[in-house]
Amino acid sequence: MSPIKTLVIVEDDPLIAMDIRERCENAGYLVLAVTGSVAQAEREFADHCPDAIVTDMDLGPGGSGCEIVEAIRERCPDIKVVFVTGTTDPMKLERIATTKPEAVLSKPLPPHRLEDALQALG
Repeated sequence: MSPIKTLVIVEDDPLIAMDIRERCENAGYLVLAVTGSVAQAEREFADHCPDAIVTDMDLGPGGSGCEIVEAIRERCPDIKVVFVTGTTDPMKLERIATTKPEAVLSKPLPPHRLEDALQALG
């Protein structure tokens, strides 16, 4: 397993997206894009396969993180997936589980939790 180096962030809240980006970059990862919807993310993935995706579940009117994970895995079957979500809804958590993510982290993120999860990916 080669270490992950590149990732895309899908988060509809700009402040949370900025925090996630900063954490990832400070940990040494190259953030290829930050998007806030399924449609934006699909455009970002059109030409390349990042090593990982960090996504929220609820993207407001922009869809769900599960939708983008399923779409990207059609083109990039080896992509690693980390959900960062504030949901506690059992049905949504079950839906997340169907995508077989490498990690599911709860918001708010404690210090170093995201970084530790990314490091565990490889």
